[in-house]
Amino acid sequence: MSGSDWEQHYADRSVGVYEALRRIRSGSRIFAGSGAGRPGVLLEGLFKLASRLTDIEIIQGRTLGVVPSSGQAYEANFRHHTFHIADGIREAVQEGRADYTPVSSSQLPGLMNTGRIPIDVVLLQLSPPDASGHCSMGITVGITRHALDQAGYVVAEINENMPRTFGNSRVHVSRVSAFVHSDRPLPQVARPEVDPISERIAHHCVKYIEDGATLRLGHNSISAAIARKLIEEQRQDLGIHSEHFTDCMMDMMRAGVVTNARKTMRAGRSVACRAFGSQKLYQFVDNNPLVEIRSVSEVNDPFRIASHERMVAIVNVAQVDLTGQVSDESTGVRFYGGFGGRSDFIHGASRSHRGKPIVVLHSTSPDGGESNIKMFLDPGAGIISDRACVHYVITEWGVAALHGKPIRERAIALINIAHPRFRDELMKTAKKHRYVHQDQMLPPPNSAVYPDHLEHTASFGDLDVFFRPARPSDERTVQAFIYQLGERSIYYRFHGELRDMHHARVQGFVNVDYQDTITFIGLLGSRGHEGEMVAMGQYLRYPESNLVEVAFITGDDYHDKGIATWTLKLLIRYARECGIEGCFAEVLAQNQAMLRVFQKCDQPVKVTREEGTFLVEFEI
Repeated sequence: MSGSDWEQHYADRSVGVYEALRRIRSGSRIFAGSGAGRPGVLLEGLFKLASRLTDIEIIQGRTLGVVPSSGQAYEANFRHHTFHIADGIREAVQEGRADYTPVSSSQLPGLMNTGRIPIDVVLLQLSPPDASGHCSMGITVGITRHALDQAGYVVAEINENMPRTFGNSRVHVSRVSAFVHSDRPLPQVARPEVDPISERIAHHCVKYIEDGATLRLGHNSISAAIARKLIEEQRQDLGIHSEHFTDCMMDMMRAGVVTNARKTMRAGRSVACRAFGSQKLYQFVDNNPLVEIRSVSEVNDPFRIASHERMVAIVNVAQVDLTGQVSDESTGVRFYGGFGGRSDFIHGASRSHRGKPIVVLHSTSPDGGESNIKMFLDPGAGIISDRACVHYVITEWGVAALHGKPIRERAIALINIAHPRFRDELMKTAKKHRYVHQDQMLPPPNSAVYPDHLEHTASFGDLDVFFRPARPSDERTVQAFIYQLGERSIYYRFHGELRDMHHARVQGFVNVDYQDTITFIGLLGSRGHEGEMVAMGQYLRYPESNLVEVAFITGDDYHDKGIATWTLKLLIRYARECGIEGCFAEVLAQNQAMLRVFQKCDQPVKVTREEGTFLVEFEI
């Protein structure tokens, strides 16, 4: 169309609401734009025509606010069909007055393109046309882009307040059958309030986000807390590839934390299906080439997600069972949320190079009466991710690393990030179903809080070693480390021959209370990418004293690098932090290397010769 042609088309088809809707017939399938791009004037007009319409199917994605047409009064006229059960439609779905299709967002374009989800009419909201006759879908593209490609009759609500966005949001006026004009403010969505539990979860999460990572975040209190912490820590060159672009993401861009400079795809730009939030957010995305609003086929495709290096998908869920299955789509037999893009991002991030799919949840129900870490998911619960794809589960009590772990280790790890009030019962049930050893120990009750502030990486020449306190799920790692030690190392560390390091014995190294007992392990690699274990150090407080016995060992291939000295200093530092007054150790007389390590510990050392051993003592 030439300039004059599109202008004439636009003028001729700019009509009143009822004129625009008069071609809609009973039985029509209508796709209505959703989210903050909901065409409110058109939908209100449609509802006012209810008396002459029956069996209208209204297809929508995520709705915002109340949906009047889903009430009982409209039951004969309209039936809603949704892919995401938001607050305004939940009651209608649960009472059978509305339909819910469980499907991940990435599958919707195929269902629309093949007619499995047929669409007769599209109602959407657009910006006014530019000089070439192109309008913008603005803050909501998502699945609307694909619905628009299928419909025969398209009605656009032209809103002066709709931002023009970059991405694949352009719609030429020639594609629209009728235009209705509006100047309504766009719906705004309040920022989530950050509660103390979400703060603690965020504290654990940000440790798994490397500089240069690309993020998927949601619109919830945990994501808001994560964004705030990333800004506080002044992280560098993070990227955004997510379903939603929110105020928190805008904050990170303005703070220089999100630059998208190191993204593998669409570098330099934050990419999302939709934006919703404050008026400041809508102004921020308006004509901003650094933010692109795109269709679900581009944003939610797991293969595209996986193409991002260091893709970190943080997904908030309702329940996790002891095998790693994740539920959020329904609570029991009552449908509650939906798959949306969460399953797409979990699967995509699991295939990303150095990617991390991370599931986050509060450890208990809002009233604290039930554990959200469960032996079995509630009957009828919808599984949005299988056991294979989730790499990490995080609650306010810590992190469970599940990827590549057997059921036994998964169960132990998840029990130990459940609320302490429920751990004993979870362990009993896990034993009953043979998920764990019958003599599996729980850590002492006072070990509820894992001291993650002690996690750090130390460099020894060209070798980086990640040190952290041991967890109960480290049992096999420690066992394998000890078994690969040479005879002399075993003799020096255990003062004799070691016949076995059976499960019952190795539990004592990893089931510690982080106060009277602690074990540090050193691993090649970094947090989230841990490799071979190369060092271990422990202390044990003796009853009725404020002294601890220390012991440490380095793998045979890693001697003479300073690792043992570092491990001892780490033990001393933490013992001092816990109020310990002094340390002692028994060292075999032949073990001169260990004596030299003690002499390097920056403490005055008293060495007493006993029969075949040295007693080493020092105050801290």
